[in-house]
Amino acid sequence: MHDLCIIVYGDIMIILFAPAKTFDFDATVKAIPNYQFKKDTKQLIQQVTELSQADFLRLFKLPVSKAADTYQYFFQHRKMTSYLAMSFFKGEAYKALNYPSMCPKQQAYLNQKTFILDALYGVIKPTDGIKPYRMDFTISLDLRAFWKDKINQYFIPYQKEPFLSLASKEFSSLIDKNVFDVYEVSFLDCKNNQCKAISVFNKQNRGYLLDYVTKNEIDDIERLPQSFRGYTLKKADKQLIYMKSID
Repeated sequence: MHDLCIIVYGDIMIILFAPAKTFDFDATVKAIPNYQFKKDTKQLIQQVTELSQADFLRLFKLPVSKAADTYQYFFQHRKMTSYLAMSFFKGEAYKALNYPSMCPKQQAYLNQKTFILDALYGVIKPTDGIKPYRMDFTISLDLRAFWKDKINQYFIPYQKEPFLSLASKEFSSLIDKNVFDVYEVSFLDCKNNQCKAISVFNKQNRGYLLDYVTKNEIDDIERLPQSFRGYTLKKADKQLIYMKSID
């Protein structure tokens, strides 16, 4: 049975999230792919499909044994099935969030606020229909230059709203901090007076925090929890750092 389902369309706090490299092929199918930057995404796919196989392997830094699926994602793109984005991603953050378990009203609340920054699609909304792919900002296509202006223009209508980044800096750095009011969340685990960000814990806790924000209708940075899953919030300007001692 679902928790009490509520939805309020009042103030908007924009939430930035990151994609995942793993997928759930049992996710909800969308018959027609739909996403925000169709022309630009098609341009990137075309660019990749014009590569020789050797150049493709060099670009994605993949051994031949692991390249087959990625190769098919691009060269058979038109034939690939489309999936509901928020259900399709299967990384640690998405497993912690567990979007499919939310009731429809909670999903609608999350859908309104959340934007996934992406190297192939630019910006993905949770209900967009996307196809399997693999692309990140480490490959040598100068994707940051390709996307940065487009993504910042996309968010201009939300310029007066606070942005809560639950994405890693790889993605949140695309947003112009001189134009948008961006608060970045990270999780630090501390032992023997040394603190570090552990990648898997950051991914999981960002998913859990998005779940919390959704179910508690958080629409203001000041309403974020001071204590969360054993972490205590420390604020340093617009850096929101959750810290936990594991001594």
